[in-house]
Parts: sequence; C-alpha cells; structure tokens
Amino acid sequence: QGLDQLARGRLNLEAALREAIDQHLLHLVYQPQINLQGNDLYGVEALARWRHPHLGDISPGCFIPLAEECGLIVELGQWALREACRQLAAWRREGLEVPAISVNLSPTNFHNRGLPGMLIGILAEQQLKTSDLTLEITENVLMDSNPDTLTTINEVHALGIRLAMDDFGTGYSSLSYLRRIPIQELKLD
Repeated sequence: QGLDQLARGRLNLEAALREAIDQHLLHLVYQPQINLQGNDLYGVEALARWRHPHLGDISPGCFIPLAEECGLIVELGQWALREACRQLAAWRREGLEVPAISVNLSPTNFHNRGLPGMLIGILAEQQLKTSDLTLEITENVLMDSNPDTLTTINEVHALGIRLAMDDFGTGYSSLSYLRRIPIQELKLD
C-alpha cells in the first residue's frame, strides 16, 4: 500500500508539473554573476522556481529530475529560454545594463536539431544578439550517447552563443572530456 501511495503521489506531482508548464505557473529568479576583478555585473543566471498553490515551494532538485524522467524537460527548457530572453529585453528597455543572461539546459534539449533555429528566433523576437545568451549545460552532456547532441552543441556555438559547463566536478568526467565540446566558461561545484 505504501508503494501505491508513493506512485500516486508521483503521478499527481507529474500532472501538477505538466499543468504548471502549460499554464505558465513557473517563474524565474535571477542570480547576479559578478566579475571579481572590476566588481561589476557580468551577467545574470535564470533559475526556474515552482510555487505550487497547495504544496508551496517545490525544490528544483525535485522538479527538474521529475521533468527529465517524464519527458517535460524540453518544454521546461524552451519556456525558460523564452522567459529569460523576454526579461533581458525588458530590463534593457527600462535602461538597466545587464550584459548577458545564462539559461540552464538539459542534455536532452540538445537532441533537438532545431534548437539553433529556435534560439535565433527567440533572440530575434526580443531584438537580442547571440552574444547576449549563455547556455549552461552539466557535465552529463559529455556522457550523452545521442548522436545529435554534439552536432547541435557545435551549431549553437557557431552561432556565437556562449556555452558554460555548470557544476563541473559533480559527475564522473574529467578535464580531458572538455575538449569534446566548445565551452567558454567552466563553473566549478
């Protein structure tokens, strides 16, 4: 009976996450990135958050893996990209000087060969340049066996969109693996 309750709870949470994505009930918070040499703003990182009306705040450590498992991670990534770019453009229209924005994407997002075109469309829609966006990926992308992943990463890089390796050191890869992908920034855990 305990397993049944656990399974029902997981299914309910999955349905709630699906609804949250469909109805735009998630939101982004923005963490400043500071250049330590000049103590000025280098950029901001967009971080997804979910406040459920009955359950309260649900940790990204809970809903991000759930989105991966139930196939919602691509939609979540696309929503985050659109919302982050919309916010960056809004800040700039208001006269705020935010140099760039970083968005975390799952390795699964890079299975989509249409990702580079989608990124160009989002940036054009918000009148942003490719240099305004950094995509953060985890070292799990180095272990991804999908043949489209590396091709898509290289195409995104060729557009001028920066790539950052997030939480390096938490997985099983080493510095030698980094030669496989064109990253410009390494974020150590």
